[in-house]
Order: sequence, then C-alpha cells, then structure tokens
Amino acid sequence: MGVVVTQVCPRKIAFLFFMFVLSPVQANGLPTPFSAYYKGPLWSKTCITLSHQSGGLVYEYHTKALGRWFYETSVLRVEEDRFYPAKFQHREKNRSTDTVFDREKGTIKTTRSEKEDHEEPFPGDAEVWDLLSFQLKLMIDLREHDRFATRRKHKTLPTFTYRVVDRRGKIETYRVSVVGFEKVKTEEGYYDAWKVERVGDKDGLSVWFAPALNYVPVRIQKGLISMKFYSGSCEDLM
Repeated sequence: MGVVVTQVCPRKIAFLFFMFVLSPVQANGLPTPFSAYYKGPLWSKTCITLSHQSGGLVYEYHTKALGRWFYETSVLRVEEDRFYPAKFQHREKNRSTDTVFDREKGTIKTTRSEKEDHEEPFPGDAEVWDLLSFQLKLMIDLREHDRFATRRKHKTLPTFTYRVVDRRGKIETYRVSVVGFEKVKTEEGYYDAWKVERVGDKDGLSVWFAPALNYVPVRIQKGLISMKFYSGSCEDLM
C-alpha cells in the first residue's frame, strides 16, 4: 500500500493513494505521476502530487505545519523527453507569489502580493527552475546517476547544481548533495533511500528518495519538522 505511480487520469490521482502499483519508468524519461501523503509531529501534514496533462506536467504541494497552511504548484511544459517550468504559484494567508517563465521574451517575471514585480532575464548558460520543478529534475538526476553507477560501478556520491528562481524572483544557485543510502522506517514499511541535503540551507533541508518508488520521497525534514510517508489520503489537505 502506498504511493500511486501508475498512468492515471490526473483528477483521480489524489484518490488512489492506497493503490500501490509500481510501474516502470516511462520510456520518454519523464517522471511518473504519483500522489503521496506525509505526516509529522504536531499535526503537520503534506500532500504531494504529480499529474500529466495535455502538453505538460503539474506538480503540487499542500502543506499544514505549525499552524501554517500553504499551497504551491508548478506547471511545466514538455517537449519530447524534456520538461521545463512555465509557471509557479505560492498561496497562503495574506501572501501570494506568481512567477511566469516567458521563453519567447526571454524573461522570468515574479509578482508578489506584498512587493512590486521583479523581472530577470533568462541566463544563457544554464537551465532555470522554480522552487518545485527543480525537485523533479533532482529525481531524474538521481535515477540517471544510479543507472550510470550500475553500469560503471561508480561509487562517488554526487552533488547537483541548479539555478532556481526564489520567492523574491531572484535566480539563486542551489547545491544539493547526496550524503548516503539509508533505510527509512515508515508506516508502510522500510524503504532504502538516498538521503539528499541542500548545501547551506539555514533550516537544514533533507529529503530521502526511494529508488523502489521511482524516487518519490519517503521522508522530508526541514528544521524541527520531519514528515514521513504515511497511509493517509490527500483529501485531508484539499
């Protein structure tokens, strides 16, 4: 029982959490749709869903923690076997952020409820991601690293670098290090998972990605809050 990783209608994904059917990685290299529910201390809960829609992907976070609720979504365009962000949204009480990636104009425009608009040009030397979509890219990079390591018996733990647009609309460099392979105990059982940390994150962000679940996270820790994969329903947070 657990994460949904089958090709299903996006509207049904959130309601199929209990039907764990592990499908092979898609032939086109895109991340597989899933819906996952997490629970932590002090009634903290998170629901993460990835759905495939016509021409793109939609990646969503619903979170309640320490009296705070927020929702984030990343809409991504797909071209052949590649994906890239088109729009990012953050919503919570009295605060909102919208970032639009306009590739034709070569601009990245961020609008915040409490600040003036901020615009950045697309950097010509690197891919650019939003705060959610870079996580999908990390899942793909971990999968590709494992494939390479299996073929070449390469045991060096990698560090990945991403250009990410933060909530202020500024392009920051995120460095993400793989620190080891650990066994994570959840209500659904034990999973072997890669522990990944963001270098320099002041709150100490760590995520454990399980290869057996197509690299869907089974544990997420930020600061004092640690959430684990849980047999619940995403309806609880909708």
